[in-house]
Amino acid sequence: MPVAAPVPAATPVPAATPVPIPPLPQGAHPEIVYLGEVAAERQAEIRAVTLDAMSFFDGRFGGLATDFTLYVVNDEAARSEKMTQVLGADPGLQCGLAEGSVAFVQEWCALSSIPHEYFHVLQHMWAPDGADAPSDTGWPRGPWWLTEGSAEYAEMRLGEAVRADAGFHRAWMRMRERASGREPASLRDLESYVPSSATTPYDVAAVAVDWLVERTGEDALIEYYRVLPESADWRSAFLSVFGMTVDEFYAGFAEHRTAIARPERDVRGVVLKPDGEPVNGWRYTVWASPRDPGGPKDNYAVSFDGSFRLRLEDGSYDLQVTARCGEKYVALGWYAGESGLLDREYAEPVVVSGPDVAPVEIELQALPPEFDPRCDFGPRRAVRGAVSGPDGEPLCGIDVYAWDRDHSGAFGRDSDVTQEDGTFVLHLPDGVFRVSLVAWTNQRLRIPAWADEYDVKPDSFVTVDGADIAGIEISVPVSPDDENLGPDFVLDAFAGGVVAPDEPGEGTSRSCG
Repeated sequence: MPVAAPVPAATPVPAATPVPIPPLPQGAHPEIVYLGEVAAERQAEIRAVTLDAMSFFDGRFGGLATDFTLYVVNDEAARSEKMTQVLGADPGLQCGLAEGSVAFVQEWCALSSIPHEYFHVLQHMWAPDGADAPSDTGWPRGPWWLTEGSAEYAEMRLGEAVRADAGFHRAWMRMRERASGREPASLRDLESYVPSSATTPYDVAAVAVDWLVERTGEDALIEYYRVLPESADWRSAFLSVFGMTVDEFYAGFAEHRTAIARPERDVRGVVLKPDGEPVNGWRYTVWASPRDPGGPKDNYAVSFDGSFRLRLEDGSYDLQVTARCGEKYVALGWYAGESGLLDREYAEPVVVSGPDVAPVEIELQALPPEFDPRCDFGPRRAVRGAVSGPDGEPLCGIDVYAWDRDHSGAFGRDSDVTQEDGTFVLHLPDGVFRVSLVAWTNQRLRIPAWADEYDVKPDSFVTVDGADIAGIEISVPVSPDDENLGPDFVLDAFAGGVVAPDEPGEGTSRSCG
């Protein structure tokens, strides 16, 4: 059972008072065009957010686009036609896009994207296309992270000022957490990077701009765009306005990200049947929900053999257990100590404070009545191995995935993260599985594996046949932390691979040096 510990104090949420927004000057009101049907109530919300953004940005940043036109999309055919007419081509639209004095936003995300896209309109106004300095990033006004991070920063400042509720503070703190975590790319990678759907690069960009403003002032951020047209390039403009080179800022921001990062702890446990034996075969998920909404982030772990491993920041959590039977999910309850699983109001918190967290035992008082033998996915076998780098050193923090050979099974897969000694454990049913690795580094996502989606190597398969497997050795010839690798590096072949012994063993144990 978890050892009781003082519950960490909740992060205080600063009180805020809404800032009065002055009316726009006469004749400065935007033209809002609706492409498709949009309810009158929604139109009123969209217009209010647009006017708030224009008024607030004018007062805070000294910029007002008097010829701003906003297209709100709720009809894809109309959108394609209008974009082709206005922009000369149809680039498609995920959520929002701005070009010159025009912005397009999807109706479903309009309220959150209008301030962001309108700030891009101001950036266009301060440094028009064709008038700004040459850029080596593929973006007309300098690096992607500065362009998008400034818009994210402005959007958050508007939210704090106009709404003035704790939600914006919590959103900003979550953004800081994601930007300091193990996933995100470096700013150098984000100079020309255009993410397809991930939010974390935007978080990194926003936190970088926030830190830049903290060091140099908000006026400098706007001045950068004003001086850009007269500068030799964006790096020269950066140096002249912010008083530091780009490389100096990158080095300082890397240290800043480390300083604001919250360490994650291993929290391990097991789900037990009424007879005290671990549940084996059913698909359980253990969800960790922080008691402080503004505190640590939530997380979850999936288990087929009853054991689970969560990576949690310091804080106080309630644990919920759910199970899956076919396509149906069943909420079994919240961890309540020796009482098993109950409603959340009776939940016993699991407190994470420091690296040593006692194992958590969750005992089912009775097997779920919703379940029958069809929900049993069969016994799982322990598949153990280790991942090493080019010099034989263990690689820590590598995600190891096992998929059905044909990639079609819904439940025949598992994953683990390598420990300090490079070891991992997968729990798999009988069958043939394709194993791949994923490494998150400061350079972006890498896939150092001997199998990829298009070229599967024969020795990437692991066959499970009625017994545990140990001693799998995976050798990666290029370190995922190699600074000489470009951000798009994908390793899809190497000498070496899997060595699965005929008889189960204990595997190899090494230490991170």
